[in-house]
Amino acid sequence: MNLYLWKRVSDATWRMHDEAGVVIIGLNLVSARFMFRAWQNEHSCFNDRCAVYLLDPDEAIPIAPRAPIVYVFPDAGCC
Repeated sequence: MNLYLWKRVSDATWRMHDEAGVVIIGLNLVSARFMFRAWQNEHSCFNDRCAVYLLDPDEAIPIAPRAPIVYVFPDAGCC
């Protein structure tokens, strides 16, 4: 299991900010991106231009096994 962290990403949600944070706990980067796509589809905000799909994560940290999960932290700006 790994924790993948993108510190500043654009197009993570429908908000017009480019400083969202994304944390995904998954088996590997491929499954983490698949989980993120499912999260975006569930929240009606899929955008394949999001940095999660285009860039390597800022951090990839091995962690003890646990349930896979996606956390998205939208920028708390004006919207």
